[in-house]
Amino acid sequence: MTFVFKELLKDIVDGLPGAAGAILADWEGESVDFFFRGPDYDIKLLGAHHGILLNLAKEASDNNGLGDIRALMVSMGEHRVVVQPLKDGYYLVLLLDRGANGGQALRGAGIAATRLIEEI
Repeated sequence: MTFVFKELLKDIVDGLPGAAGAILADWEGESVDFFFRGPDYDIKLLGAHHGILLNLAKEASDNNGLGDIRALMVSMGEHRVVVQPLKDGYYLVLLLDRGANGGQALRGAGIAATRLIEEI
């Protein structure tokens, strides 16, 4: 089954200009699978840390009656990160170069979410 995830993640990265990697993680921040053009450790750590941010954002949204989190985008230094909640606590994290088109990345993450949810 993880072969399916690896191929989907590779397709996501290859289809988004400026994307460097993508990781599918579970509710505990553990990597289910990933595709990254760099050290494996870096993308796994990035996935776990942004899972924490997603959970904090969900809690803040719930506490303030703002509804479900559809996606998060974090800009920092030379990169952007998009976090896309999926289902059952799974989530997608995309690592992008700073110059990547944020709207295109959010749209790509949404399309990827549909495909990943079908396989989870």
